[in-house]
Amino acid sequence: MKASIQTVYQEYTKVLAHATSLQYPVLDQISQSFQINLHYWYRLQECVKREGFRNLAEEILFFKHIKPTIFAQIDLSVLLYQGLLFEPVDHEHKLRYWELEAARLEQFQLQHKELLNYYEAGRTERDAEWFTHDKSPGRSSPWQCVQNIACSVISKKDNLLARWWALKDYAQVVAHQQGLMQAAMNNLY
Repeated sequence: MKASIQTVYQEYTKVLAHATSLQYPVLDQISQSFQINLHYWYRLQECVKREGFRNLAEEILFFKHIKPTIFAQIDLSVLLYQGLLFEPVDHEHKLRYWELEAARLEQFQLQHKELLNYYEAGRTERDAEWFTHDKSPGRSSPWQCVQNIACSVISKKDNLLARWWALKDYAQVVAHQQGLMQAAMNNLY
């Protein structure tokens, strides 16, 4: 991997680990995580645009592991913020809300079963097709383009891996929220 990409990614992992070890209010943690991930994504994106990759293996590593790692954290920040922002006030609707949120991961996994099975099995035969720079127009998600986050540095499947990883982490938060709701209900009765 090009030294600058490797250096920025290593710095990113250290900064994120430090930031997540600090105890701040939840919304501040979400905001800080979002800002850190966005900052390092912009730096990595510039490195890729400026230097490219030395070989196909480097390119696949970037699009199959590095970029989805950062984007999963960005997406998780958005999911967490939206989850808290749109949580209903009344108890009955909160329960239903978190049930619907819990279904998001399962729906995604059903919709993208081929890719997820491929990834979990450690397969590589489609890596060159799915995890190399895709210069086709319109490959970024609308959210990414609106934010000007990844319109020029994208592969065919990196955004799906990122979403999957974000939803897996979000599912843990949702399960925690459901547990809190259940405990609150038990205390009421």
